[in-house]
Order: sequence, then C-alpha cells, then structure tokens
Amino acid sequence: MAGNKRILITIVGSNDPFSPRDSGDLDGPILTLLKFESFNKIYLLYTGADSSYLHRAQHLREEINCRGIPGVVSLVALNITDPTDYESLYLVMHDAGRSIIENQSEKLDVSVLLSSGTPQMQTCWLLLVQSGQLPAQMLQVIPPEKSASGEGAVKRITLSLDRFPEIRSPQQVKRLLNVAMSRIEALEAEREGLIREQKRRLIGNAPAFRDVLNRAKKVAAFDINVLITGETGTGKEELARYIHYNSHVKEEPFLPLNCAAIPESLIESELFGHRKGAFTGAVENKKGLMETVGKGTLFLDEIGDLPIGLQAKLLRGLSERKFRPLGVSKEQEFKGRVVAATNRDLNRMIEENHFREDLYFRLNGITLHIPALKDRKQDIPLLVTRFLQEFNERHGRDARLKKECIKYFMGCPWRGNIRELKQTIERLIILSDHDEIDLSELKDLMSIHPHPQISPSRIHLDYKPVQMSSILEKLEIDMIKQALEFHQGNRAAAARHLGMNPHAFRAKLKRMNLDS
Repeated sequence: MAGNKRILITIVGSNDPFSPRDSGDLDGPILTLLKFESFNKIYLLYTGADSSYLHRAQHLREEINCRGIPGVVSLVALNITDPTDYESLYLVMHDAGRSIIENQSEKLDVSVLLSSGTPQMQTCWLLLVQSGQLPAQMLQVIPPEKSASGEGAVKRITLSLDRFPEIRSPQQVKRLLNVAMSRIEALEAEREGLIREQKRRLIGNAPAFRDVLNRAKKVAAFDINVLITGETGTGKEELARYIHYNSHVKEEPFLPLNCAAIPESLIESELFGHRKGAFTGAVENKKGLMETVGKGTLFLDEIGDLPIGLQAKLLRGLSERKFRPLGVSKEQEFKGRVVAATNRDLNRMIEENHFREDLYFRLNGITLHIPALKDRKQDIPLLVTRFLQEFNERHGRDARLKKECIKYFMGCPWRGNIRELKQTIERLIILSDHDEIDLSELKDLMSIHPHPQISPSRIHLDYKPVQMSSILEKLEIDMIKQALEFHQGNRAAAARHLGMNPHAFRAKLKRMNLDS
C-alpha cells in the first residue's frame, strides 16, 4: 500500500547470490527480484547450523550493497539443522517472521519470496501466509527459460481461500466446538423458554379450547398452510406462534404481518420486497417478508383486509412457491409456511367478490377456530389468575381479587375477548389503592372505562334553522372516534364495526383529518 514501509523476508538458498547455469553465472532468485522490486528493509534468513549459508548470506548482502540496491539488509539465523524438516521449519520460520513484523513500529507492506530456499521452506511460507499466521504478500521469480513471452520476471501469488481451509490446531478446534456447543445449548434453552411462554399464553381447560390446542399441535408437525378464525382478541397470533414453535422449523423466523395495519401502497413491498428505484421513495433495496422468513412461518393477520389486487400475487407465491420483488424481473423461491388469521366471514366476502375463492382454498389447508371468551367462561378464573400474576410482577404490586369479583367477571360479555379481560386486569392493578379488591371497588374502577355504546344521540329540533349536513358530519366523526377507541386504533376492525369498506374508511379518515 502507498506510504507503507515495504519489507522483504526471504531465505538464502543454494542458488543465492548466483545461480550456476550452463550458459554462465546468472543472478539467483533474490537478486533477480531486487532488480524489479524495491524494499525499505531486506531480511535474509539462513540456516544457522551450516556455516556455508552464513557465507552465502554475507556475500549476498555485499553484492546488494555493491550494486547500489536500496534497502537496509539484515541477516537472521534460523536455528535449524535440517532444512527439509517440515515440523522444525514451520515453527522456526513462524517465530522469525512474527518477530520481524512485530518489531516494526510503522505500517508495513510485507512480502515473502517463495523461489528461494528448499521446497520445504517454500511450502512453509505458503502455509504461514495462507493460514493468516503471517500477513504477507507471496512473490515468485520466474526463471528466464520458463517465462512466457512478454511475461514479467516477478509474479504475485494469490491463492483462493475458498479452496484453502483455515488451519487450526486440535486444541483450537476443541475450544471452538465447546463455544459452539454452549451457544447451541443457550439457543435450545431460549427456544424451550419461548415454547413454555407460548403455552403459558394459551390458557384454558374448556373442551372446545383444548380441542383447538390439540389440533394445532398435530398440524404443527406437517408443512401445510393454516387458517385461524375467531373474534378479535381471542389470541389468534398466540396460536400461530404455538404452531410455529412446535414445528420442525422452530429455529427459523416467525414473522407477523397485520394486513389491516399497513397502508395498501406499502403492503406489496412488505410482502415481496423491492429494489432501489422501483418506485418513488425506494432509496435502497429491501427484502420482503417472503424472502426474510426463509423456511420459517409467515403469519398474515387480518388476511381478509388484504387488497384484492395483492391477493393474486400472494396466491402465486403459495401455489407456485415463487414471488417477484418490485423492480426485479427474476422470480425468487418462497420456502416458508403461511399461517393466516381473520375475524371476518371469508365465505361471505367471496360471495361479494371481496376475497378470491382460490386464495381461500390455498390458505385453508387446515382451519382452526378459537372460541370466543363468552363460550368458554369456565376459563375466566384461570385467565384472571395468570394476568394478575403477570401485571403484579410488572408493576410491583400484590393485588388480589375477592371471589365475588371473579363471579362478576363470569357474567360480563367480554366483547373484546381475552384482550379486553387482560387490559381490564392491568387497569385494576394500576388504579386500585388496595391489595385486595372487592366488588364495589371493582365496579367503580371498571366504570371509569365503560364498554362504549356506538349509537347516535337523539337530535332535538327547535325553531332555529340548522345545517343537517354539519350535524351529520359531527355525528359521523364522533362515531368514528368511538369505533377507533373501542378497537384500540385498529382501523380495519373499526371500519367493520361501522359497516364500512376498510379502504373507504381510510379515505374518510384522511378527508376528515382523523388519519393521525
């Protein structure tokens, strides 16, 4: 590299400083190299046990100085008796090379010459450099009689590391295996923890609910798409995760996508990905979920809200196992499994031409229906106990409910299902002033967040003229706000509550400046 200190490390061989030829004495490999390459320092290594090589090294140093070749020349004796013994050569050459490099204070550009010394020495240079023990560039001098026409006398040797595996000692390999095994054990423990957590989230002894769990565990073992149905708040995503973590691809990603929560203009990019410049705002490449998920599980929540135009593209991804990112002509393979979920009546949507029948049959390999909480009220005490434990730990409380509170809960409609029950328990723990909550306090606290009733108030007319359009608009805004509040900001669910098409609902929010 420009500006770095160049050093040459080489071993004086039997052809240095001069190589006898039939045509007369020629320069040996080291002198030939120095005709074409310049170095700040030259280290001449020699076999210390053989005095003839000391004389060769001294003669070579004198010749370099006499010819005015730049560079400070240093002689380094190698403590070896047999220049053909690989084991001793490798150790001594390693130590000598590392010592030379580590004693330099400047940034270095190190070269070693493979053409000088015994074949065993040349092999050791190659092993040291290729294994990374010696950070250096390998050089080779081409004899005149072997060089092709127009080819230079000096050649830089670069061997592909793809065909040269990293060399490690048995001790290193054992240490690396121990680290890898520890990592595997940690990942396995983490996976088991996730599975236990999913089981903790899926609580219930109601026969209908246990039947769903048993079927889900059976389905998990097979590579088949699953459609989960049920009201909002029943735990459809938790069931999808349960399926994933009980499958043979549990180490692969689980990636959720809420089709109702993402604007239509972005869903295609989220699913299939895009390349830079594919559309306005695509400033960099983006991998879609169908690529990122690999062999894992892609969970498509609120699948009934997927725009009809994208349903055909998703169908191809499921039927042909292929998809095409935006801005790319070449198709890619989809390797994962799809678990979809909805609280809508897809059969009715098919009749109304809002959902493709062929996509429905492709998604509906197995259907799992999660019963509503009102249909499994015997599970409410279990759920309340679990949520009390969770939120007490989270908020540092020790709150408890009297039995009369549990009985009261059993009589509530729970239109928001488990999600509503869970949120209610958390509010009680936060707002209550007592560790033991009785029924009167429970009703007082729940009255702060009553179940919203979406119904218009009666409009009383008097003698003054009114603008009916203005009144209706205010009423419409109020109903939209109530619906959004009731469904925790889920626009698709709010739209369905009001009997509106989700896309028309989003357009109305934007027109009324409610989209934020």
